Amino acid sequence: LTANPWLFQHLTQTLDRRVMAQIARREDRTLLRDGFSINVNVSTVLSEDFLTFDDDFAPSSQDVVLEMRIEDIFTDPGGFAFARDFVTERGYRICIDSLNLSTFPYADTNRLGVSYAKLMWTPDMAAFIGTPQGLDLKRMIRDRKKGRTILARCDSDAAVRVGQQLGITMFQGRYIDTIARSGR
Repeated sequence: LTANPWLFQHLTQTLDRRVMAQIARREDRTLLRDGFSINVNVSTVLSEDFLTFDDDFAPSSQDVVLEMRIEDIFTDPGGFAFARDFVTERGYRICIDSLNLSTFPYADTNRLGVSYAKLMWTPDMAAFIGTPQGLDLKRMIRDRKKGRTILARCDSDAAVRVGQQLGITMFQGRYIDTIARSGR
């Protein structure tokens, strides 16, 4: 699917609409109490479907995070800026999703006016600690305000330790889910 970017874009837009419709239909409203995140495209946020979703489900006291990919943001910077301002005013937060070591430098949360950047863990990140590239990464994380970078796909204690050495304080992944379930 990812080999054809236009097909991937079309399929994710279709998925966006279906997920938003399903969330808005929830009868128990537990998401309203707990908060959640949802992956969306910029074009989805600019659509009538999102306006309908927002009417039914606009955030108030809960934390609703809209996750967007950097490729999508840079495909339409003007559309992204409009969408960002609209959803931020409505109470949503934005997270730039699926970043790697190559794309992270372009996802400056301060300049883009977003709440979070999600960096994907890879085992080779451990080798960055103490190197010039690792120090640059640590500086970027620090300059983007503490707590704005999430290290995702953490599958081990090593991932968390490396993230902490880089100054990251928020983590996501199977290892974190296991710890949360065990109550540690």
